[in-house]
Amino acid sequence: MVLATNVWASSHRFTVWLIMDLIELTFFSLFFSLIFKRKKERLLIVLLYSIYLIFFVIFLKLNSDEYKSASNAIESLIILSLSVYYLVNFSLKSNASESIISPLFLIVVALMLNVSSTLFVNLISNNQTESELRKYWYITNIAVIGTNILISIAFVMQKYRKIPPPAGNRNVDFTFPDDR
Repeated sequence: MVLATNVWASSHRFTVWLIMDLIELTFFSLFFSLIFKRKKERLLIVLLYSIYLIFFVIFLKLNSDEYKSASNAIESLIILSLSVYYLVNFSLKSNASESIISPLFLIVVALMLNVSSTLFVNLISNNQTESELRKYWYITNIAVIGTNILISIAFVMQKYRKIPPPAGNRNVDFTFPDDR
C-alpha cells in the first residue's frame, strides 16, 4: 500500500523493505519480551535488537538500489535464536502436567518454521535470477501456509482454554450470571 501510494516509496522500494524488516523485528522482539520473564533474558533481546539496529543503519547508509538480503538474514537469525532459546527453556522447565501443545509453544514453532524456511532464500536472493527465485518461493509459500495453520490452531486453543482463576484473587465480572 505504501509503495503504491507514495512517490518516494515507489522509487526507494528496497529502503522501504529494509524499514519493514525493522518493524517486523520490533514486533517479534516485543513478543519475546512478553514471554521471557527474567531480566537477563530481556537484556538479551535488547542486545540482539541493538546489534540489528547497528546493521540497519549501515545498510541504510549504503543507499544502493538493491535488496539488502543480509539484513533480512540477520533478522531471521535473531528470531530463530530467540525461538530456540524459548524452546530449550520450555523443555527444561516443563513438567508432566504441562502440555507441549500449548498456544504459546505453537506460535513459537510457527515462527521457527517461517523463519527457517525463508532464511536461506532471502540470504541468496541477491545472487539468483528471477526464474530461480520463483522455484524457491514455492517452498516459502508452503512454509507460510504451515505457519498460518499453526498460528490459527494456537488462537483457537487459547479461545477455548479453561484457565482457573488464581486462588484468593477473585475478580468480579458482571457479564457472567454467577457474579451478579
